[in-house]
Amino acid sequence: MCTLHSYTLLHSPAARWRPFILLFLTCFIGVSIRPLSAQTTSEPPISHAAAVAVDSVRTLYRRGNDSRALAVADSAMHHGLGSTALQAWRLAALARHPVPGITPVRTARRMASMYPQSPWAWMGLAMTAAALPDSARVARTAARKSLALAPHDSVVRAMAAAALQQAGYVSEAREVTKGKM
Repeated sequence: MCTLHSYTLLHSPAARWRPFILLFLTCFIGVSIRPLSAQTTSEPPISHAAAVAVDSVRTLYRRGNDSRALAVADSAMHHGLGSTALQAWRLAALARHPVPGITPVRTARRMASMYPQSPWAWMGLAMTAAALPDSARVARTAARKSLALAPHDSVVRAMAAAALQQAGYVSEAREVTKGKM
């Protein structure tokens, strides 16, 4: 009797529990078939729209338009497109274009502690610390950590070299550029 009742509940066209059961099954199957690498990463996956936002903020940062980079990053994060790469570029722009009441190095350290396996979290700390005059050692340590996490990523390598050079470690920046580090 119980089996017949549950069968009727699941397969009748007017079953009011069908959306909840389907939602549960979808969530259960989605969690159970994820590969192990997706379950152990400390950084959430990035969507296409978030990648476009990161590219926009990176371009604005490189052009020196920090206030516009901050506006685009804040808008993207407001719309749920946040990622550690976007936050890293936002913090780097924030360090060059300070806003009262916000300490970018403290925020970057918090992000690096939240995502210790993300090269972008460490790169955000390196770029932010390199922009501030008294944080050269922090920039050096963070740039080295980001390089250790992503040694073959050309963008991370270029930004690590730029952060090291800006922090005053010119010879080390040359080694990174040549690929020795």
